[in-house]
Amino acid sequence: MAEPEILLREQGALGRITLNRPKALNSLTLGMVRTMAEALQRWRDADHVRAVLIDGAGERGLCAGGDVRALTKALNAALNGRGGGKPGICQGSCAATPEQVEDFLKENIDHENAL
Repeated sequence: MAEPEILLREQGALGRITLNRPKALNSLTLGMVRTMAEALQRWRDADHVRAVLIDGAGERGLCAGGDVRALTKALNAALNGRGGGKPGICQGSCAATPEQVEDFLKENIDHENAL
């Protein structure tokens, strides 16, 4: 079983988020951003959580930013089969309309801004 990309726990009045992708310098995936946003919303509404600590697994840094490789893979998967396209068209790189890219990236940007 794969390790979770985000570890969430509460320690008294502290909500703690650990980015858990040390081999990728804890770079963020969309799933990680979603998980963090959900946890932060829960803790925002919780009376007992007074502070949140975000740290990163490993010794090479907290976070390298967004995972461009994972974003490209997710975009390719989203575009495969969309609009009557054939599955497997996008391999390594993919041609997409500006609208398709904009639609896909909107959720990523919205989540990032929310954090």
